[in-house]
Amino acid sequence: MNYKNEGLDLILSVIPLKYTYILKPKSSQFLYESNSGLWNDLMSENSQVPQDEHENYQIIDCLRSVKSHAIDLNASLEINITSNDFQEQHIQLTFFNSSTAQWNDISRAQSQILKGLNQFEVKQVDLEQFNKSKRLISSTTGSLDEELQSKLDQLAKFCNVEIIISDKILNFNYHPATSFTNAGSGRDLSLYILGSTDDTIFAEMRIRMLLDHEVGLFVESVELPLSLLPLLGGVEFGNFKSVAKEALVNIYLPTTLPELFKQDGKLGHDLNLIFLSGSEIQVLLAKKQISDMIRDILDELYFKEISVLQFKKDYIVANYKNELSSIMYKYGVFIQLPAFGADECAVRFQGNSSEIIELAIQDFIGLTNNVYLGNIWFHKEDFGDGNHGNSGSFKASDLRFSGDAELKAEIQQIVYLSQTSIHANKSTNSYEMIGTKEEILTCFENFQYSCDKFGTDKVSMSLKIELGLIHHEFISGKKNGKISKIMNNSPTTKIQFEKSNEYNMIIELRSGAFTDLFNSFNELQLEFPSEIKFHIPEAFHRQIIGTGGSIIQTIMRKYNVFVKFSNSYDLKSNFKNHVRFENVIIRCPFKNSSNIPLVQHELEQLLVTNEAKHYTNTFVRISVGQYNLLDFNKIQEIEKKSSTYIKFPKLFEPYLKFKEIEILGIDNNSITASKALLENFPESYEFQITWNAQFNSVFNDTNQDYLTKLKVPIKVLYNYELFTVDNANKASHSIIISYHKPNESHLGKVIKELTAFLRAYDFMIFDRVELSTTDSIINGSASSNVKPAGINLGSSGKVLFSNIQSGSYTNNFLSQQYYQQQQLRSQTFLNGSGGNSHEAVQSSRKTHIRGRPSTFNYGTF
Repeated sequence: MNYKNEGLDLILSVIPLKYTYILKPKSSQFLYESNSGLWNDLMSENSQVPQDEHENYQIIDCLRSVKSHAIDLNASLEINITSNDFQEQHIQLTFFNSSTAQWNDISRAQSQILKGLNQFEVKQVDLEQFNKSKRLISSTTGSLDEELQSKLDQLAKFCNVEIIISDKILNFNYHPATSFTNAGSGRDLSLYILGSTDDTIFAEMRIRMLLDHEVGLFVESVELPLSLLPLLGGVEFGNFKSVAKEALVNIYLPTTLPELFKQDGKLGHDLNLIFLSGSEIQVLLAKKQISDMIRDILDELYFKEISVLQFKKDYIVANYKNELSSIMYKYGVFIQLPAFGADECAVRFQGNSSEIIELAIQDFIGLTNNVYLGNIWFHKEDFGDGNHGNSGSFKASDLRFSGDAELKAEIQQIVYLSQTSIHANKSTNSYEMIGTKEEILTCFENFQYSCDKFGTDKVSMSLKIELGLIHHEFISGKKNGKISKIMNNSPTTKIQFEKSNEYNMIIELRSGAFTDLFNSFNELQLEFPSEIKFHIPEAFHRQIIGTGGSIIQTIMRKYNVFVKFSNSYDLKSNFKNHVRFENVIIRCPFKNSSNIPLVQHELEQLLVTNEAKHYTNTFVRISVGQYNLLDFNKIQEIEKKSSTYIKFPKLFEPYLKFKEIEILGIDNNSITASKALLENFPESYEFQITWNAQFNSVFNDTNQDYLTKLKVPIKVLYNYELFTVDNANKASHSIIISYHKPNESHLGKVIKELTAFLRAYDFMIFDRVELSTTDSIINGSASSNVKPAGINLGSSGKVLFSNIQSGSYTNNFLSQQYYQQQQLRSQTFLNGSGGNSHEAVQSSRKTHIRGRPSTFNYGTF
């Protein structure tokens, strides 16, 4: 039966989006439960629960919110909830209009509806350690402390979440074979936060601060514009990690990708604050360090704006939030995207250098290039020009459905099977689809399977793919040879290249037969670039490349790959730790991608061989105090000038007081670099104290007198570092003060304060001396007079830390009691870890970082 494309037009848009929900039986009993009004009875669309059980459950989801935004729309909306083979839930929104048939009505409807769309999740906070420190649940009544209960009630309403406390393991999804109340039980106490993703992140931060306050910690905020948060955190948020470890505090951060479905620009929460918790004096120190970094980043801000296609922007907002967080975390760059459905398509980047912004943009472009656009037309006449794709230049085939309802059902089924978004126009019998490569191909396959329903005449298809401009010749080959070969193998196929923006080009593949489309695309994607990026020290590049490029060219010909070396000297390091950036790219056509690991292995073997054969070393000993004061950008400068590689640690392990740094270079370059490095080391001054059994308990971060009278004031006022060492072989103790040369004028004041503090505790000082940094060089194979890797007994001055053997010290400045106390608050969450945008990203982005002894809560970006 033919279905004439006459009368009222039908335009149809079917969008699949991830559907999340939180479910609980009405009969559930908990130690505590808030009542913020988020729970609702199940609606008929909630197909994940059998209809006969609806009355037994309550749910938190977006259905009511979506429907409330559908008022006064000049388009109809149909909502379906589906499950795939992996039990993932999707909400399928179908917009259709059979009266005026205007696409702008559909677009407005989509924009309005998606304002009410949210993702929901459950966050869990372990309360057992808090309960041991301060009894949260009464041992006599078995109920929650009333004062804490009142605070949680207020917090739940303020954050728009529900809070549950239980000593059972709860499962908030529907499982017919498993009872909710018997999902698991144990002695551990847990707090569950239920609500939208943004609200639960905000609530978790507030709850952790509340719990910190309940166990006696001091909580303080620092005002920071949200757009500066990734910049302040630095690459891989190394600055925040270092501050948390140095000051022994918790740091709580808001999300940096809030409310991406809201188009009014109004945020539901104040996200321009970060929070610190710890002892009051430790929080003061951390706040000072963070404030100093804020001042420094404001001195040098860089911005860039790029434009992306709207359908790609919307797809990324809906599906790639975790990957966006990863890019911000990886580079310390802020990314701002317009809301889902917004007409604006400008994406803004902010960083502390133009180079780091370009790296972030490249990874972001990698995300946009994962999104394809496909079109299919069923028509009667051939395209005389062979363009296969101008819907206005042909007469549409007659549809073979019984009516609009059957056509709509068929499109919904294709969307369900492929997870693409499809926009359909009945009058032209044309269909536009948006999705990833796999989704688009599945969509075409389903249209092929059902093509007799859409018309048995002619079909024309197009597939638009966006890739980097730099890959044009890589894909097309010399004189367009690769493309010509592909088109010759598929007679109805044409492939064209068009510049999209300063970064990308669009490859458009047009075909008049399904077989030709699939074959030509399979051949084309074999030529697409596959690559890996990693770091090889710049000092080794010349030897690995070989004279005139002889070695690397041999490798490239052997494996049919392209290898590019670059330097990362101009990329800035973090304020508080050293960073290495990717500087080697191995790239080849996808058909040869199995060779990439082989090439990487061969390059790494060349690195090892050259290091053993041509490079000599020198060692430099650095103290934790010097490390904390170092300008890490100097590392790259020294490496560049001396052609060396300094094996500088990312972080100073908390149980170490000293670390030996190896410097590698040709001839005597490592000696030159070691001297240049020492010129940038802070100065040091040593107090030697006769052995005293009370020393470690006094000079300990659990001793508030020590923190408030000595350690923190000299850091905040003068930027002086202080740490202690046990000299076991001399039955004595050392106190080492480190400072920058320009701050030497304050040394007398610090010595006076330290002397007074020691006398107040009856410690006996038997020596005070300014230490020579020159003697911290330890000769290695670069020295003509090779000495053991021990202490270099210099001819002048005092030997720096001569009684210290690297790596032989335990962390005496923390008592076991304090360490356990800090572990109470060591459950922290990191959403968004660094990684290449082409790599898989963990779905939850949640990584536990246990503070030693401090912790840092990254929140979600």
